[in-house]
Amino acid sequence: MNPPDRVALHGIAARFLPSRWHYHYVRSKLASDPLYAGVTAALDGSDAPLLDLGCGVGLLAHYLDSCGFRFGYRGIDNDRSKIERARAVAADARLTHARFEVIDLANAVGNGALAGHRGSVAILDVLQFLPPPAQAPLLRSAAACITPGARLVIRWARRQRL
Repeated sequence: MNPPDRVALHGIAARFLPSRWHYHYVRSKLASDPLYAGVTAALDGSDAPLLDLGCGVGLLAHYLDSCGFRFGYRGIDNDRSKIERARAVAADARLTHARFEVIDLANAVGNGALAGHRGSVAILDVLQFLPPPAQAPLLRSAAACITPGARLVIRWARRQRL
């Protein structure tokens, strides 16, 4: 799967206009963070639907779409304003395979947020923001969602005490 070129990356960022803040945030993330290419490489060869835990404004859905991934995408985040933005931008971009929900990830296991999902799961830069007692149950539930040929993709930065 080929990564998007500079023109395509600019196009993804432009989807987030008229918010100049989101536009510059997306341009910066796509230019500097190897996460998106890494997730794309990890998912290459799988057509399983993806559950993205802590999806923010849905940037991963747009990046994967630009790479040609057209499998089902479900993004979950506890920030209502980010989810509203993700829904609006995805609708404008006609990402019909993507949907977004507001769900508290600290209670995702107890509220059944992962129930019924079968496929790949991405947990990217979110575990460190959950209370430690919520981390292991979320990881176990995410692992239980993985089907043959699907992937579990995790990036976790440990929070440092200063």
